[in-house]
Amino acid sequence: MKKSALFLALALVVSSYLHAGGNLAQQFQNPPVEARAGVYWWWVNAFVDKAGIMNDLEQLKAKGVSSVLLVNSSQHADAFRENGPAFLSPEWRELYRHALRRIC
Repeated sequence: MKKSALFLALALVVSSYLHAGGNLAQQFQNPPVEARAGVYWWWVNAFVDKAGIMNDLEQLKAKGVSSVLLVNSSQHADAFRENGPAFLSPEWRELYRHALRRIC
């Protein structure tokens, strides 16, 4: 069983190398978009605005991040008394659409 798993792993590495055209080191340093990192993007209490969204997305792109999973979270601690628009309100949906337009 272990030999077949090792053979399969080796075959996948060789196949990847051949598919990369023998240029694996260069592709490692500059991976295609679909192989880059993705992150969670937290909107705590929806405390976001269009300028903040643009700044976040520019910073993520500059760091090589290619995808985000948006998490709208609410906190009930005293430290977060200020809130942005309510989840799924017209204002919140406009911010969400704004982010999508910049991502896509």
